[in-house]
Amino acid sequence: MTAVLDLITGRQFLIGIGLGLVGLTATYLLRHKKADWGLIWTGSGLVAVAFANVGRFRFDAVFEAPWAFVPAILAAAVAASGVMRLKNDLLVIPALAVTLGGIWATLPDTEKVGALLGVSAVLVWGWVGTGWSRPRLVGAFGFGLLTALAVLYGGLSRDTALIGGLGSLASLGLCAFVLPASKPAVWIPTHLALVLVWSRWAGLSNSLMTALGIGLVASALAVAIGYFAGETEASRAHQPSEH
Repeated sequence: MTAVLDLITGRQFLIGIGLGLVGLTATYLLRHKKADWGLIWTGSGLVAVAFANVGRFRFDAVFEAPWAFVPAILAAAVAASGVMRLKNDLLVIPALAVTLGGIWATLPDTEKVGALLGVSAVLVWGWVGTGWSRPRLVGAFGFGLLTALAVLYGGLSRDTALIGGLGSLASLGLCAFVLPASKPAVWIPTHLALVLVWSRWAGLSNSLMTALGIGLVASALAVAIGYFAGETEASRAHQPSEH
């Protein structure tokens, strides 16, 4: 609880809130053009990240873990696909909150993700609460890539944190595709449990292979839950009516 209070009262989160308000204003001004929410989020997030790390930002630091580049791109692509799939669904609010919160919980350096959480805390209403903006393909990939970059930078001091953070990011897309959106009582707890495993178990484990194994087993269980939930939904849909 103390860590959460420190997050929401911290400089990085408050900077994110401020830039989120700027982005929300942009979505209002562009409301008739139905601007790409993802691009506005990415622009606000980039500026928030820059301001949150003035004087200490080293972009070249991400090259200290080149092995993570391919997993980062894959995780960004999977997350972007999930954003597109959820673009007309209220599930996006808990999905984004849980995904970014899980990443923040596993990274040793949380400044950039804290700023992105602040941006999302405000700007998500440009997507869901107002309907002024919806994510499109370019913006969805912008969301995924910027978040993956924050993971690459924030997890450098612990390799397993990179795995945990990228797994948490990819879980957004995985759950969007395998869990029925019509069943939020299944979707939300399963996504939360999957992110918790990636971030707090896999991300804090002692070796890369252990982290990867833990996360993949949890992901397989999420797929199984989605399959059985979908089968149940389909069987009920085919049951003859009593009337």
